[in-house]
Amino acid sequence: MVGYDVKKNEAYFRKAWQNAVDLCVFLCKEYGLTEKDILSHAEGNKKGIASNHSDVGHWFPKHGENMDTFRAAVKKALSKTDGKVQSFQVDDVVSIKSSAIKYYPGGPTIPGWVKELHHKVTQTDFNNKPVIHAGKVCVLLGKRVDKKTKQESSGIMTWVNEDEQILVDRIRDDIEEDIQSKKYYRVQVGAFSSRENAENLMKELTKAGFKCYVKYE
Repeated sequence: MVGYDVKKNEAYFRKAWQNAVDLCVFLCKEYGLTEKDILSHAEGNKKGIASNHSDVGHWFPKHGENMDTFRAAVKKALSKTDGKVQSFQVDDVVSIKSSAIKYYPGGPTIPGWVKELHHKVTQTDFNNKPVIHAGKVCVLLGKRVDKKTKQESSGIMTWVNEDEQILVDRIRDDIEEDIQSKKYYRVQVGAFSSRENAENLMKELTKAGFKCYVKYE
């Protein structure tokens, strides 16, 4: 950091800072963590769980930041995502992630056989309000869907944290009709070898207000 020009590097620092905040928000939501679980190398070393590096303590202060202000930024970003509109819709077919343990934070443990099924979303709100458990938005999975025949049968009828689900198929009539009956200039925003990665991007775009879908070719 000898000769480091703070003013010249401020714009770059802020982009790197925001990328780090966004990544930590994603990881906190993915694994049920909070900003309190975020440590720097030096903090981790004091706890005996990390190597003794000075980063990011050698860089943050030059731009008026530290680990406490970083954790505060992550906490603020997390609070903004807690009340967002659901990214899943009624009639969406989903699967539950193999890494999922609880239906929602503090809820029942998910049996292994449930993760082997596909499920249909039957409800996304209650009394016109999102259903939230421990800060996590949930949807009701009320039908099971046969992976091969697509036939439906009675399901688990359980509210499940959206973050623990992967979109398998979106078959809402209004979306399909909108796509098929009108002519558009369409923009492809990504191509993925992993369907899960494609569905994760679609969730983010849906939350941002875009009507989108995944097409397999």
